Amino acid sequence: FYNIKHRFIPILKTQAGSRLLQNFLPQTKPEIISLIYKELSDKITLLLPDSYANYFCVKLFTYLTPNERLSFLNIITKHIVSLSTNKIATCPIQCIISNIISRKEKEVFMKAVNKVMKKLAFDVYGAHVLEKIVICFERELSLSIISFVIEHFILLANHEIGRASCRE
Repeated sequence: FYNIKHRFIPILKTQAGSRLLQNFLPQTKPEIISLIYKELSDKITLLLPDSYANYFCVKLFTYLTPNERLSFLNIITKHIVSLSTNKIATCPIQCIISNIISRKEKEVFMKAVNKVMKKLAFDVYGAHVLEKIVICFERELSLSIISFVIEHFILLANHEIGRASCRE
């Protein structure tokens, strides 16, 4: 870690570097993972849309402490629309949703999503994020999404993303 401190970003933005650092995480001590997170935390929203760095971010999330996980989620939920509607970043966001485990983490995520539901629902990539939440979260937590879909069913069904998914 100390050999590459302050050089993480360029390394993570290459296929070989991202893969190498992902493979490094399982045998890394928690205190080193915390240092890595501390170094990258203010850059997470820039790394998630990157073709290679996003894979590391998802894996890093799974190794964080509960408080770091909440911090990570608070960072990305401030940018939930831009990340969820980005062609690349939508995939790691969906993977992160799959790895959210605690009730508090889910509540943090849903609080942000509920504020921007319409923007996500009417975007081809954002709609997949909402779908992933409905699949992964308990029904009571995803009820706002289900209610939104029912309330806007005709609009969603006639919207270009609704028609596109029918052809798939």
